[in-house]
Amino acid sequence: MLEYINRITNFFSFFLSFFVIVISLMLFLDYFLKKNKTNIKIFGMFMGLTNRNIISLTFITIAYIFFIWQLFAKSIDIVTLGVILICLVLTDIVSKKFLSLFFSISNSVIIYLGLYCKCVFYDYINTIHFSIVEVVLLILLIIVLFFYMSYILIRKADYIFIQNKYVKKIFKKSS
Repeated sequence: MLEYINRITNFFSFFLSFFVIVISLMLFLDYFLKKNKTNIKIFGMFMGLTNRNIISLTFITIAYIFFIWQLFAKSIDIVTLGVILICLVLTDIVSKKFLSLFFSISNSVIIYLGLYCKCVFYDYINTIHFSIVEVVLLILLIIVLFFYMSYILIRKADYIFIQNKYVKKIFKKSS
């Protein structure tokens, strides 16, 4: 139990510092882009985001970074998976998207099972039998997990960006 508490305290400092950096970056970009309207259109997505949207994007980014970290780790870490679950759930809570809480939890379970299979497969390759076919299957599993989490990230970010008043104007003009 003491080991988990130490891990949580280590992750908390990383989590807090990353959270502050991303919010500072978002606020800086928001301020800078309001002054200069001729910037690249991709930065226009970040204009006019509410604090709630910025916090949601921060949680999504943190979950994605912890997922990438766990994807290339040799063993599974429950604390990291807990951070991913909490960030995905907090994204839905902050975005007031309460119906998708069930899907966030089920996606977290699927991600956990995929990462667990990856670790078991990796241990099997290292300890019992090494074959090119198994390495290719492990790489394919990692690619599938990466695309699955990327899909979750894009879907949640898309919902946040659609709420942006500037993006709504663009969709109304194109309709």
